Order: sequence, then C-alpha cells, then structure tokens
Amino acid sequence: MPDVMIWTDGSADKDGHGGAAAVLLNPETGRITHRMKGFEVDATNQSMELFAAVLGLSALKRPVEVALYSDSAYLINCFNEGWIEKWRANGWRNSKKEPVANQELWETLEALAANHDVDWRKVKGHSGNAMNEKADQLAGFSRHKATLDELRRPVDARTSARLRRESMERYAALGDRRRGRAGKRRKQRG
Repeated sequence: MPDVMIWTDGSADKDGHGGAAAVLLNPETGRITHRMKGFEVDATNQSMELFAAVLGLSALKRPVEVALYSDSAYLINCFNEGWIEKWRANGWRNSKKEPVANQELWETLEALAANHDVDWRKVKGHSGNAMNEKADQLAGFSRHKATLDELRRPVDARTSARLRRESMERYAALGDRRRGRAGKRRKQRG
C-alpha cells in the first residue's frame, strides 16, 4: 500500500485561463490531508495537468511511496512508457524532432518524482470517481480565479470596453436561457 495517494487534475479554457489541483489522501485513514490548487493566466490543458502533479508532489516533505492518479494519458504515459527518458536523451526533442512542449514543467516534475517511489496511475475522467471529481472541481475553481485575476489587471480604455461588452453579452445570454426555462415551466403547469 502506498504511503500517500495523490489525485490531480488540470484544465484550461479557450482564453488560456488555467487551473490545477491536487488532493492528497492518507490511504490508512482514508482522510484528505492536503488540497492544493493554483492557476495560470496563459495556460494549456496539458500544462495544467503537469502543474497539478507538480503541486501534489511538492507537498511531500520526505521520500515516500506514492500512487499518483490523473485522467491525463499524456502525463501518465510519459512516465509509464518512458517518454521522458527519450526526450531528455534527445535534447528535449520529441519523436518528430520538435521541442517538447512544457519542458520546464517536465523537468520540475521529473526532479520531484525522483525523490519518491511514484506509481503513475491513469483514471478515467468524469466517470464518478469521487477523488478525481474533487480534483476536477478544485481545478475548475482555480481556472475561474485565473479569469478573475486577468479581469482585475489594469487595461486600456479599448480593452476595458471590449471586456465590458463581452461580459454584458454573456449576462444577456444567461438571462435568455433562464427566461426560456421559466417559460417551459409555465407551459408545463398551464
């Protein structure tokens, strides 16, 4: 049995707002010991999946046996199928001879994993697994934090007007959907 179980998830929206989360669980007690989350304003899904694993492993204070769960095949396969060793041996180039994306995150993750005995385990996302859902929920909260953080930045008048217009359009669309549901309920009652 591992000393620690880590459930990770990360995601980014089309605007590059990303969130990542790691939930650490003591397998003996079944209790969550840590919840960690972070966000980036300029992110991709893959970078956030890696960042989530970095968050989880960085919480460990001493070498331990770890079961790390992720719904990212990219993350899990990298370690289980030896991609990372091949990339390093090829000067951080992939099989197409292109630079490996997120090299800095991969190097950080590899260094953190070297301190522990990590069993990289793939879990199916959005399949009702409670711990995976918890990590996904925390990553979603963090992604929204990234959006709010970007909106708080000082912007020029043109950008401010565009953001205000986009916000009003989203609000109007939400109102239309709500009015549509209310209308359906009235018809059903009538």
